Amino acid sequence: MRSSLVQKLVKAEPTLLLYQDQLNHDVLQRERIAEGEVLAALRASGVGAIEDADAVVLETDGSFSVIKDLSNSTASALKDVKEFDRTGCPTDARQQC
Repeated sequence: MRSSLVQKLVKAEPTLLLYQDQLNHDVLQRERIAEGEVLAALRASGVGAIEDADAVVLETDGSFSVIKDLSNSTASALKDVKEFDRTGCPTDARQQC
């Protein structure tokens, strides 16, 4: 029998590092990610400027996913991402949405 509390403690979740031109510095610090690592992920995805990407996610395996355009989508791929809620806003930026 599995304990859901133990699963939550052990299981990693994807984490939102950048959303709509804004790096989440608190999350970067908590996850021990340097801003330069996010910038490198953007460049590797062919993105030349932060404002040209809608989101960057730190995946559970330590890789980065760069999402270039969320404007015409439901953002359903982000439903399991920590720091992102179903309203389409980062959880720490709801007042801005």
